[in-house]
Amino acid sequence: MTKIFLARHGESEANQRGIMESRLDSSLTSKGVRQVEYLASRLKEEELHFIYTSPSSRATKTAEMIRDKREVTLIKDEELYEIDLGPWDGLTPEEAKKNNPTQYHKFRNNPKLYKPEKGENFFDVQKRAIAFLSRIIEHHKDQTVLIVSHGAVLKLMMCYFKGETIDNFWDDPLFGNTSLSLVYVRNNEYLIELDANTSHLPEGIRHLQNMTII
Repeated sequence: MTKIFLARHGESEANQRGIMESRLDSSLTSKGVRQVEYLASRLKEEELHFIYTSPSSRATKTAEMIRDKREVTLIKDEELYEIDLGPWDGLTPEEAKKNNPTQYHKFRNNPKLYKPEKGENFFDVQKRAIAFLSRIIEHHKDQTVLIVSHGAVLKLMMCYFKGETIDNFWDDPLFGNTSLSLVYVRNNEYLIELDANTSHLPEGIRHLQNMTII
């Protein structure tokens, strides 16, 4: 049986400021580092065979902190980058809404209809997320793998495991910083044990506002 952990990075400077961040690359805040320390403590007894991470530094730093001194192969994979927000990257939600009210409404309320002129739509991200998972499941049978990525990518992965569609993207639970999911894979069946869980975090350093999952 294959064991797959999915984890979101710790709080970034953009998250702290309430900014939408995809390919821009702000660092972890001090709060984000503390969040990752709690997540790393939760995972310290797990025998991880491989760690895959988005190349963004906020994800890579999270993955490196979890690996710590363990001799585990850490691989950066571009399929784990956050959804490309195009001209919205670095804007607040209010600025993005002002930039293109029609597309922003679709983004937040009917994601399957969101089709930006630049960047990615949710189907683009879903396609690469599923392709990545298929590769992991094929190549890591009976191993434990940790995937460190971003809110949109991880949510679409969980939609896949649950048999849900892009219509379910904004359904709870959403991936707050260092949220952790755990999925067991056996004979093409998926057993979900954790879904965007943050019980490892003290209440004071949990952080989930409407748009900080992206």
